[in-house]
Amino acid sequence: SLLKLNGYNSAFYYGGDAHFDNMSLFLQKNGIGAVNDEGTFPKTYAKMPASSEGFTWGYGDENLFKRYMELHDNANNTQPNLDILLTVSMHSPFLINNPDTYYKLFEQRLKQQQFSDQEMDNYRKYKAQYASIMYTDRALQQFFSTYKTKKEFSNTIFIITGDHRMPEIPISSKIDRYHVPLIIYSPLLKRTATFSSISAHVDITPSLLAFLHSNYNFKQPTLTSWLGTGLDTSSRF
Repeated sequence: SLLKLNGYNSAFYYGGDAHFDNMSLFLQKNGIGAVNDEGTFPKTYAKMPASSEGFTWGYGDENLFKRYMELHDNANNTQPNLDILLTVSMHSPFLINNPDTYYKLFEQRLKQQQFSDQEMDNYRKYKAQYASIMYTDRALQQFFSTYKTKKEFSNTIFIITGDHRMPEIPISSKIDRYHVPLIIYSPLLKRTATFSSISAHVDITPSLLAFLHSNYNFKQPTLTSWLGTGLDTSSRF
């Protein structure tokens, strides 16, 4: 809603049903411009394989990114915009398209790491999970290769994160379930840095809006009620 007041377009892209967890309602209440979920995919796209119970999350990450590029290229991109892409392939039941390709990559990676036979046997218990990670990793690589050809690439901030880690792979503690990557990438960055301090998803929005306010005359209310306080950029834990 604040972006809309500042002349931005916004859209949500998802390979599944956006009604899940009331996401579409939440987004609409917050003033999202458009919701693009599985109901907007053409019939030429293939969903992820269904489980034995007949369940599928919808369209895999590779197809999500491909569909996003189609809609993005046909849109009016004269205004600044916020695009939110929610992926589903790294989620139980971990049934991805072309699984044999990624199982083979998984085996190659095991050999490259020179694990012991016992370690490799343990990792193979979760090969479906690791294969889905490699699938998403390749989909992201293809996404950025394509996006780099677009003129707006040089003026875009990308944020990559997850909602939680895979609980199917044993975790050391309950809090470890929510220890996920948070990557901020942009051609605008002057240098790279790694932060070991703790930040949460609720810290991302206030930091982004503070950045826009300081650098681009972004208009925002004098009083806000963020749950977060902004990203902690301390290099130490």
